[in-house]
Amino acid sequence: MTVHDFPEITNLQEISALSYWRFVRLRRCLLSGAYPAAVTVSGRPKPMSSKAQVLGQVYHLAMERLQHLKRIGSLTVVNMQSGFFEVVAQEEEKARSGSTSRHLGELSNWPEIGHIYDSIMDLTRRAEGPAASRENIDIYTEETLYSQDKVLFGQIDAFFVYENGIDLVDYKSGRIVDEYGIKAEYVDQLYFYAQLIFEKFGRYPRSLSLKGKDNETLEVRPDPERSLRLTQEMRALLSTYNR
Repeated sequence: MTVHDFPEITNLQEISALSYWRFVRLRRCLLSGAYPAAVTVSGRPKPMSSKAQVLGQVYHLAMERLQHLKRIGSLTVVNMQSGFFEVVAQEEEKARSGSTSRHLGELSNWPEIGHIYDSIMDLTRRAEGPAASRENIDIYTEETLYSQDKVLFGQIDAFFVYENGIDLVDYKSGRIVDEYGIKAEYVDQLYFYAQLIFEKFGRYPRSLSLKGKDNETLEVRPDPERSLRLTQEMRALLSTYNR
């Protein structure tokens, strides 16, 4: 890094709404009032497309395909498998022909594509399974919810609204446990999403689940009080930052 590559703080704008991961980064920040999103670097070349960007696009398009199949009454494992591989093929062709992404190689060889596939198939089986056929079920994927006061928000991977309860699921592309056990930040993220769902639907989820690499699944005990305390802490930090 040369002296010209050091970040330059151009402005520190007020944050109007706080997401969970922005809250995590802000809480970690060592400089009071200096927030990473307000730091820019000038004079840098346009970055090449990252693997994370391509994976995010595959996930987003696959979720869109799932919702489309559900809307037209054609959501089955077979149809979703076909739709998923079409999405991967389309994005692979874009990456192969793009000047900023051809360095990434073949998408079909990435293990992360398999992890996304497992997540999408899990959602599909939940949506077409016995419980879904017995009850009215609304499936929300990549749904952005705001708190009632509009200062907190999050994009939730998936939740299922049944007549007798709500099931919340968050998907991770990597491991959800480390040497100390389940990753605490992932647990808090679930509790945050659960509170947003409560503020939107008036019902706290009956189940909270994490699904990670290789279909690793962990259930987290619902805890409305912990969800409320977390969002209170987030609002307090946002207020401190904006002061």
